[in-house]
Amino acid sequence: YTLAVEKIKPRQRQQQFGNVSKWNTGLKSEDLSSVPFAHLTGYAFFNKLFFHRHKKFFGKKILIRVCIVAGILIGMLILLLLTDLDLNEMTESKQTTLLPMCFFLSYMISLGRPATGAMFANCDVAMLNYPFYRTPSVVIRNFYLRLKTILLYNAPAFALISLLPILSDILRPLFNGSSADEIAWIMIVPYFVTVAMMWVFFSFHDLFIYYIIQPYTSDLGTKSKLFSVIQMVVYMLSYMNMQLRDLNVVIYMSVIIVSTLLYFVIGLLCINKFCPKTFRLK
Repeated sequence: YTLAVEKIKPRQRQQQFGNVSKWNTGLKSEDLSSVPFAHLTGYAFFNKLFFHRHKKFFGKKILIRVCIVAGILIGMLILLLLTDLDLNEMTESKQTTLLPMCFFLSYMISLGRPATGAMFANCDVAMLNYPFYRTPSVVIRNFYLRLKTILLYNAPAFALISLLPILSDILRPLFNGSSADEIAWIMIVPYFVTVAMMWVFFSFHDLFIYYIIQPYTSDLGTKSKLFSVIQMVVYMLSYMNMQLRDLNVVIYMSVIIVSTLLYFVIGLLCINKFCPKTFRLK
């Protein structure tokens, strides 16, 4: 891994990934040690070593995202405590309120895009020069290991995001003086599952597109028009979610859950079938 990364020219690393040279700064001797996970072998060890060496880069981004969502959550709590805005009628009519907005927020805070960029710039751009790294078993094994890591990195922020619609749409009456008996507690589960599907979707999507298209070039540029189109479509889809405030919440949750599961299953089938051919250096 270290020898491969050393082959990347410094000038190349600056073109598409502006601050890539800073990702390895501040490393201490313990950051380079493999002792904490010496029990691992093969590509489990390889990927653990990569993420361990970049833990400050990822840790900072995770912290920023958690702080942003926590700030929104605190602001909502203050708003609920200080205002008497009545959302009971909307809740009773089962219309969506904050849940669709969480989809756009999920798009904004997902760590998938920075993670795939770091994987390519600091690892894959060098390792893909080696034939053994492009074999089907290795490509698929690394995909699943990295997916687990991205899910883990996204988990703290998405856990906080799940509280936003639950507070706004379900627990709002408590802040207006209503009793606990008037709360639709049963709705908390599908709300949480819906946000969990957003977590799965955005964690999976960026890594899936990275492996199935591999849009980056050997000089750390991007030349895939399909990649740009997909990114724009996902952004527009996320933005349009904020316009769905009048949609029945049950219908909205059903669409999110079913579509995410379908996308995830179809995506995994495509990964296993096509990514050993598409995940290559351009």
